[in-house]
Amino acid sequence: MCELPIKLPEIALQYEVKRFSLHELVLTQQPKDKNKVYSLHEPDVYCVGKGKDNKPYSYGRKASIVATRE
Repeated sequence: MCELPIKLPEIALQYEVKRFSLHELVLTQQPKDKNKVYSLHEPDVYCVGKGKDNKPYSYGRKASIVATRE
């Protein structure tokens, strides 16, 4: 796929293993795959189906905020 991991020195490759695995996942994913990567800078973003006619999908994360009495 990518020549960069092959040409990098071993020490530099050890620091970038996680990043290269993310790029490999993006390059090999197919349209019907589950758990796709939609954003390289925020890999935990996912597609949310809204069901509306003008904008059926949105991309992002859901968040819950809890506040206690104290």
